[in-house]
Amino acid sequence: MNLANKSILVTREASQAIEFNQKIKDASGNVLNAPLLKINPIKFESFNPTNYNWLFFTSANGVEKFINQLTNLAWLKTIKIAVVGHKTEDALKKHHLVADFIPTVYNAVEMAKEFTTKYPQANKILLVRGNLSRNVLPNFFQKMNIDYDTVVVYETVINKEIKPRLNWIFKTKQIDYITFMSPSTIDNFMTLLDEKYHNQALKIKVICIGTTTEKLALEKGFKHVSIPNQFTAESMLEKITEMEGMTKS
Repeated sequence: MNLANKSILVTREASQAIEFNQKIKDASGNVLNAPLLKINPIKFESFNPTNYNWLFFTSANGVEKFINQLTNLAWLKTIKIAVVGHKTEDALKKHHLVADFIPTVYNAVEMAKEFTTKYPQANKILLVRGNLSRNVLPNFFQKMNIDYDTVVVYETVINKEIKPRLNWIFKTKQIDYITFMSPSTIDNFMTLLDEKYHNQALKIKVICIGTTTEKLALEKGFKHVSIPNQFTAESMLEKITEMEGMTKS
């Protein structure tokens, strides 16, 4: 992978962006950091783990913020666990846990379809979420008459403190690509970026991690929006490399 000194604006939450940033540097790219989100844990009420057969995680943040609040971890070895993708699975592995189900396509829609196809009798699900999580899974569970509960374990909020840096980047730097990992990141970007830079921003090539984020980017007016073959951060960088190769050929 060679990013040939291309400057990539990384808008991901700071702690999550560390590995992503290093991959850019390893590929000879220039990192422009502007984390537009902050993630705060939300304390949740105690619950009876014996009420559930399945535990659903749709993000690595959900794994960390959920497990860090538990006092009894033994039951995690007995319950079945579903995760939305390999990054979420990696977060599980840090706690010596293994996922029983991972969809072939890393999004909630496919997760719901593939899960109910593979486990048509599944019931009693505890869905671990963030405050901005979409209702794809709850709606699907209701439609399929699956018994489930949700627990919100973290909130994603706008990182207002990054506004001066974001605008400084647009004032002083050449930006070749913008990377967006979620719809909320795009909303925050448009809120924090001064209006005088909006036209400039909308012309920059954008790489979105998935179709939901892509849809919002197009709705906001970005002219050059792409998504990777797999909805992972590494695949986003592979997509940029692919696009650079097409430009040079």
